[in-house]
Amino acid sequence: MPTLPSNLTLSPTERGEIERHVADLKSLCEQTPQADASWEADTLVVVTKLMLALPSAQQNEVGAEATGEAFMAALDDIPTWAVAAAVRQCCAMCSGSLT
Repeated sequence: MPTLPSNLTLSPTERGEIERHVADLKSLCEQTPQADASWEADTLVVVTKLMLALPSAQQNEVGAEATGEAFMAALDDIPTWAVAAAVRQCCAMCSGSLT
């Protein structure tokens, strides 16, 4: 089995830093509507703002609610910060500020 030369292996300090970084990333990825009601509320705000910003055909209250529920179901396991970033990028592309 191939192994790394000893000069390329991680020191205990480097290993500790990597383990802390991985823990931080896991924590960020767990910030989903499925995991916590506050993340669900924050995601709902992001989705609602997106729906209000995008032009749509005339839609009644029931249709708007169904659309919102569909978005929330699809985004249930996506971190809120990722949804917000995607919405920002989408809006920037729609406005022509991103190429």
